[in-house]
Amino acid sequence: MERFDVETFIRQVEAMPEDQRLAAVDAKRAECDRELGKIRAQIDGALSRHAATGSYSDPRWFRSAQGARRAIGWNVQRLNEYRGKLRKRLNQLHYDQERSEFLAQFYRACKEVLSPEVMAELVQKANEARPCQV
Repeated sequence: MERFDVETFIRQVEAMPEDQRLAAVDAKRAECDRELGKIRAQIDGALSRHAATGSYSDPRWFRSAQGARRAIGWNVQRLNEYRGKLRKRLNQLHYDQERSEFLAQFYRACKEVLSPEVMAELVQKANEARPCQV
């Protein structure tokens, strides 16, 4: 996996349709997790060889591998943070849509069941109770 800029990826995801964003983030996260697993396995192998034979791996390679592991870990953290915000936003949109549909159905049911006078009085009371718009 080539290194990538998380912020650029997030901007690209924001340009996608709403229903595709979460899947794109999950796919990138899975890709990062696979790469992280490979790097950890290599580092663990080098540490095991050192414990078994006493010989060290190439110090530059080891530093590079540790740096790559940290960088990918940071990317995963940022993706997780963005995913949480995205889920929260999607949940709020879903809630708002359900609430709007319920209110529309409730209003229609009230119109069918209640007399026009009672309905007019309820609408008037609701408009009076609405907070002032600035």
